[in-house]
Amino acid sequence: MARIGWIFVAGFLARFCLFLTNFHKIFQKRVEISTPLNSWLRVQEGLFLKGKQISPYAGDTYHETPFTLVLAECLGGLPEMGVILVFILSDILTAIILALAVEEARSFYLMRSQKESKYVAEAKQLEIKDDENYGQYVIMSYLLNPFCVMNCVGQTTTVFGNLTSAVAIYSMLKGFRWTCGLSLALAAYQSLYPVSMIFPAVICIYDKEKQKQNDKCWIFSVAKTVLAFLVPLVGFFFISRNISNDWDFLDRTYGFILNVRDLKPNIGLFWYFFTEMFEHFHLLFICTFQINAFIYVIPLTIRFFDEPSLLIYTFHVLLAIFKSYPSIGDVGFYLALLPMWKHLFPFMQQKFLVGCFFIATAVLAPIQWYLWIYSGSANANFYFGVTIAFGTAQIFLLTDVLLSFLKREYYLKHGMSKEIDGKPAGLHLR
Repeated sequence: MARIGWIFVAGFLARFCLFLTNFHKIFQKRVEISTPLNSWLRVQEGLFLKGKQISPYAGDTYHETPFTLVLAECLGGLPEMGVILVFILSDILTAIILALAVEEARSFYLMRSQKESKYVAEAKQLEIKDDENYGQYVIMSYLLNPFCVMNCVGQTTTVFGNLTSAVAIYSMLKGFRWTCGLSLALAAYQSLYPVSMIFPAVICIYDKEKQKQNDKCWIFSVAKTVLAFLVPLVGFFFISRNISNDWDFLDRTYGFILNVRDLKPNIGLFWYFFTEMFEHFHLLFICTFQINAFIYVIPLTIRFFDEPSLLIYTFHVLLAIFKSYPSIGDVGFYLALLPMWKHLFPFMQQKFLVGCFFIATAVLAPIQWYLWIYSGSANANFYFGVTIAFGTAQIFLLTDVLLSFLKREYYLKHGMSKEIDGKPAGLHLR
């Protein structure tokens, strides 16, 4: 407990001290941190326009939902230090909820499958121990993660999006249908892409109900979960219509996300391609790029139907890679969940490579940006090369986790001394 306390103190002080320095203003303008969809400066501009009786969607600055304006109005009555504390405490609360969610996933799914499955005797050393505390590693990974720290100090609305997503994950793993539906609807309402999380939500809630009632009909369970998601989502749309007095916000938010109208550089893959794209190919490639965020959902759900905790992690990684305006806040969120797969680390083969990629791209991104924008001694290809490497590292990490999961399941069922083509295929753990 003392160690956890020091982690909270360190996470709080790291954020608070950086807020008091010039890094606060620098991070607010960094393209890796702040995007057209999460910039607090743009939110303040939208709030200013609304105060002047001008629609915040009239220009090309504000592209977030009307709810964000309401939040900004509420925070506008606080002193600057109060707003800073709201951002920091939201980040700390996110870490706590994620830790609780990971502990629930470990105790219900990982330990349950371990107890219900029949594994060979020699694979006992691969089983997860009951006294493993994954939660403290998650808290450490979130509060001390440089990506999460910079995301918070940069005052992006991703801080609140991460909090909403954490509540949705915890609720679905606990089987709280209406809390899950409400929080997931709010997350999808804010950034559209989390709509794919309805698949693991349906599975998790049904599993919880099946545990309590063995004869539970899955059709009714799925229908109620989908309704618990859709009803609040539709309600949010109508409330937003009343706030903004028209339906223009739909095109200015979701239309903006899907059509990628702002090609300002970020850590994603969209901006460079559509800067170079011929206009008559625009629609084709928009559809091709956007479908990547959703096309893997159904096949992965079918393959890992019994492991919704793995689906939750996988979908968050895919969204961070393939969404149109990603930021390091999205990456830091799923990296904080990585300790949930601590038992897979001995099977992962790309840890060193992925770690080097993450460090190298984190260092090179601001350097290449400076050379391109300020020095004039580089061009867009240099910066895009860094974003390509960063995206590749994320894909390597995800595939490594998935393959390690399958490899561990194989060893648990067939043993570690099996031979393939006369050669040993076992794993030697240190």
